[in-house]
Amino acid sequence: MSNQEIPAPAAEYKIRGLGRVICWLSAIALIPLLIGTVTQFRLIKTISDLLKVKTFTLQNEIATNATSLEETEVNSLLVAWVLGLAAFILLIVWSWRATENVKIWANHYGHKELKRGSGWAFWGWFVPIVNLWFPYQIVKQAWERGPFDNTFIQNSKIETLWFTSWLIWVISNFADRIIIGRWNNDETLEEIRSTYILEGANNLLLLLGAVCFILTIEKISNLHAGHPPLISQKFPIGSDSLDLTVDSKYPAGWHPVPNSDQERYWDGSVWTDAYRPK
Repeated sequence: MSNQEIPAPAAEYKIRGLGRVICWLSAIALIPLLIGTVTQFRLIKTISDLLKVKTFTLQNEIATNATSLEETEVNSLLVAWVLGLAAFILLIVWSWRATENVKIWANHYGHKELKRGSGWAFWGWFVPIVNLWFPYQIVKQAWERGPFDNTFIQNSKIETLWFTSWLIWVISNFADRIIIGRWNNDETLEEIRSTYILEGANNLLLLLGAVCFILTIEKISNLHAGHPPLISQKFPIGSDSLDLTVDSKYPAGWHPVPNSDQERYWDGSVWTDAYRPK
């Protein structure tokens, strides 16, 4: 029996728990990020009102409201930044462990050499220019070179989600530099309002990117834990083409592995590492 037919070995590193922590940190960070973004758009409206008002009393009242909103915005975005930083540090550890896992499966399935090894799984996040692309490839190969037959996960929704998330992250980083430069040079209320509009739009993009990121990390972590990804094909129980990815269809028991003379045990909630000949 060829290596393509023999079930892949277990992951060297368990990344599912770490992936869940990353996802939870990122999800919690969405709350202050959303609050900060909404506050920015409220500030845009407040500044517009301030520009229209000519009465000193009303100007003073609106300016006081703007100061309060600005404090809320800064504090919210600071909390989101701290949570995001924690998730980023754990992501580096996660990506290194995931790369170590796919090394084993790449050898098992006879794939060509990995695009990026364990060294780049760490340094690729920090080296200038390289960090615009290598981390994207590292996470992508953690999905493509998983422990199951990989032909059905090419051009999948997860690849689209991860590409969207990464593209937004790159765009946001460049936008942040522009925004910081504008804050250092803004003098008039019109200029400040324009910068808030740019920053608010950037944060809206970040919200979308964070959701795509969370879904990506969750799916890859589950894949490395031995949970096949969901695909659209559905086959009857007992068929040689049994779809191991649609978990809820199957009762607890032994089920045939596609393109193999073995069966795998489904305990009713997860696929176990137990195999036996058909």
